[in-house]
Amino acid sequence: MQPIQETFLYRFLIKIVYYTTKLMFHSVHQYFKTPEKILSVPHPTVLLANHVSEEDIVALSHVYPNIPEKNKFCFAMRQDIVEPDFLVKEFEPKGLIKFILWLIDKSKIIKILLIYIGGIGVKRAFRDDARKLLKQGELRDLVDSQWDKLADGVLKGTNLFLFPEGKFSETGNLDPIKRGTFLIFQRIPNVSYNYVNFTYDFITERKPILHICYGEISKFPANADEYILANDIKNKIGNNYILTPGNVFSFFLFREDLKTGISEIELAKKLSKFIEKINVTNKYFIAKDLLSDSLVSLFSSFLEKAIHNNFLVKDNFGIIRSTDKLLVNTFKNSKDMRRKNIYLYHSNQLKYYFQEFDKVYSEL
Repeated sequence: MQPIQETFLYRFLIKIVYYTTKLMFHSVHQYFKTPEKILSVPHPTVLLANHVSEEDIVALSHVYPNIPEKNKFCFAMRQDIVEPDFLVKEFEPKGLIKFILWLIDKSKIIKILLIYIGGIGVKRAFRDDARKLLKQGELRDLVDSQWDKLADGVLKGTNLFLFPEGKFSETGNLDPIKRGTFLIFQRIPNVSYNYVNFTYDFITERKPILHICYGEISKFPANADEYILANDIKNKIGNNYILTPGNVFSFFLFREDLKTGISEIELAKKLSKFIEKINVTNKYFIAKDLLSDSLVSLFSSFLEKAIHNNFLVKDNFGIIRSTDKLLVNTFKNSKDMRRKNIYLYHSNQLKYYFQEFDKVYSEL
């Protein structure tokens, strides 16, 4: 099981993706748990990350340069992406766009590049003909075969990148860890795992600000069951969200009694004291903007946006109050949360810190 080393072309393709992130993100900030400021992934290792949005894929181009072991990775991708006429079927274009996408499909360039950089096509068993497979009694066999395909990639010499939630988390924090993560680990002898946390601030700037926290490598315990592994992964990723202006300010909106109202000046003072107390614990990674002299002006800008979007109101005396819109916490589905109450979404990023943060807040 010799590790497969990266090639010049492999590295070049990742570099191209890296430069495209400048168009997608306002900025990218990185935080390390190790003094060496690296992300160790010796072969065989499964690298895990929380799954927030489509941007996570390109965000990995910022992760890769921090890995000292320059081995290739494999990763799961939708099987239909590498099947004939994917672009035309997926986007159903018309006219000239349809012709252009048809040419790309026929060139097979997407299939060639994705497979080259490590893409392994897997069928989404619970979305692709699940009812038919259940009726035929073949669903379990299909699911098992997909885990085998991913594990085989590692056994052939690559490391594996995996989103253990199996889908986007739409609530701001982690969704349950899929059982498939455990099944893959079982199939790889002597496997290690490491992790990164993607914390997005969608509020502070027009483009997302991405904060990446790098973890520390762990061995898969031989006696662990799926519940022990899932709990360990959730704790490691969940306890490494970065404190950003977007999530800390949002946390405050749901801790203060804004129905009664509080002056903007008093709210800013409480916020400054809160961050000061959290910072001295030396337990959390805190975005540098929260520790800068511009904290008050940054918070004022945050409040103005919330007022403009009708989540807050401010009277002539500078008293801030919440509106009914801020208190909305029921949605048709989880996808609605970020769209309808972005402040609740950001506050949820700190879910694993609530108990300690609530205690600090009560002492202000």
